Amino acid sequence: MHRSGLSLLLCLLVLIAGCAGGPPATPTQSETTPTPTQSQTTAPPTSSPTPTVQLSNATAGERAIAAEKQRISAETSDWEDLTDLSFGILRPATYSVVNRTESGVLVSVQVGYSMEFACGPSDDPTDAVDGAATETRYLVSPEETRLVSVQQELYPGGERFCA
Repeated sequence: MHRSGLSLLLCLLVLIAGCAGGPPATPTQSETTPTPTQSQTTAPPTSSPTPTVQLSNATAGERAIAAEKQRISAETSDWEDLTDLSFGILRPATYSVVNRTESGVLVSVQVGYSMEFACGPSDDPTDAVDGAATETRYLVSPEETRLVSVQQELYPGGERFCA
């Protein structure tokens, strides 16, 4: 009987220890989700880059060139001796994107132009400016195209040219 008592004791120890395939023991506090008294670590917030205006380089460049041509036309509209103004014949308009910001796209523009003047008593062109260019910078946004700076101004014309 000594042998059967030993076997019974061994079975009893196995059952108590949980090695007999019984239900798992309840998880300990460290294995559960954190309680309000435990600290939780969260990833620090990341800074997102400042959004830039969603205009393509081509669209911004075309709008800046159109604005510069309009500026040149407006500035020369009251020149009495000016008989012809044309763009891009000897010097085509070019642009380059300088910077992109949340305010808009900064575009450097060169617009080539030619002008003819009738400085004498007849209306025939007596003098001309060919292949001149302005150089400007525009800030182009979805809402507007704004002149920022002028590096190369319009060639003096009109009465100033013929004088």
